[in-house]
Amino acid sequence: MNVKKQFKNNMRPILNVTDCYDKVSKRIDFNDEKENRPMKKILIPIGLTAITACAIAVISFNLLPRNPELHAIVSVDVNPSIDLVIDKHNKVVSVSGTNEEGKLIVAEEDIVGNDIEKAVEIIINTESETGYLIKGNVQTGENTVTITVSADTKAIKEALEETVTNTVNQVCNQLNIVAATVVNETQKYTRDALEEKALLCDPTLTEEDVEKMSYNQLLSVINLHYLETAEIYSQELEKLYLDAKNNEISFAESEFVQEAIDKTNIIYQFLLEQYDGLCDTLRTKCNELETLRYDTLVSEDSDYQKKLKEVNDAKAEVIALKNELSASETPDKQLEILLETKEALLSLLNGALEGLGNTANASIDLLKNTVNAALEALLNLRESFPSEIKTTLQEKAKEAEIFINKKKDAFFGKFEEKYKDDITRIKEDVLARKQALKDAIAQQ
Repeated sequence: MNVKKQFKNNMRPILNVTDCYDKVSKRIDFNDEKENRPMKKILIPIGLTAITACAIAVISFNLLPRNPELHAIVSVDVNPSIDLVIDKHNKVVSVSGTNEEGKLIVAEEDIVGNDIEKAVEIIINTESETGYLIKGNVQTGENTVTITVSADTKAIKEALEETVTNTVNQVCNQLNIVAATVVNETQKYTRDALEEKALLCDPTLTEEDVEKMSYNQLLSVINLHYLETAEIYSQELEKLYLDAKNNEISFAESEFVQEAIDKTNIIYQFLLEQYDGLCDTLRTKCNELETLRYDTLVSEDSDYQKKLKEVNDAKAEVIALKNELSASETPDKQLEILLETKEALLSLLNGALEGLGNTANASIDLLKNTVNAALEALLNLRESFPSEIKTTLQEKAKEAEIFINKKKDAFFGKFEEKYKDDITRIKEDVLARKQALKDAIAQQ
């Protein structure tokens, strides 16, 4: 990973110094092998399921992340969809492309740490340079910029809506782009939607967990995920990361319980053997699930990725043709017919891609059922533990929480090492496509 970018993304919002990396790097050797790793974020303590849940519920809730600086999410949608988490000073703390086009737009852009106006300016400029926002003559419905603000108070929401709308209009005017700015009043992130988003960002949380969270805590969960996946430029790779991380937490929890049983009474060795067997089954099923998701949706050799490349190539052609047409002073019928043909082809390719995705996800869902069955068997066995073991686990609740969080904290490095070739390949591909789009538009 790019150490400089990771450092700037994580530390600049805290230090509030524009050139924080340059100043700090003079005193730190970032080339040291131990330091040349992505910065780890503070991860969310969670309660153990089943028998230890009640014992540490209060501890877990009190330790849920709170960042009083965070107060809103701003979404900017053209077709690229981008989320910006904002602090109380209207500075961008994290950014995420929430679809493939959004990930392309934010890739290698210096957005985090800027105020919201500058961040939006960067986004609009980049979308213009890559052809997603079209200069010249545009068709009805094109160049619609939808702004959605979710905030803890109505005053914050309305102030940010005005600021972002004014900035979009100003930048579009400077670029001679005719755009329609729409404020989404239906709320992309209502309280319920924010809870759902938090559950997606951290699958180790439960519905009960998120229901108890404050708005700020929910925002913190999302912010941590955006920071952690800042350079994962693929939706499918991000889903793989979430699945793998969730599995890691299950393994960590089971491992801790195994140790607790082992250190109680020798008469429970038969119970340990039974528990070990269920843990092995769970790990096997989780590994199978991770492998299936990788092979069908992430691997460069998968049918899905091959079809995705066809879709991206077709999208680039459509974007280039739209911009070429808009630059023409008079209608060009041949170009219009060619655009219609390319759009029809793109629609077919998108349908085929969706079909491949649905087939893969159906297989994944079936395998998830076996994972859930293995986990349920493990939990049922825990419920039948004798009181001596239950007491031991309750007494060690805090230790369990620390143990699990250490596993969570180390997970990104583990994932990065395992999938480093894919992370690098995908990043290079996204940056190459982004540059190709810019070159095509610049030549018109």
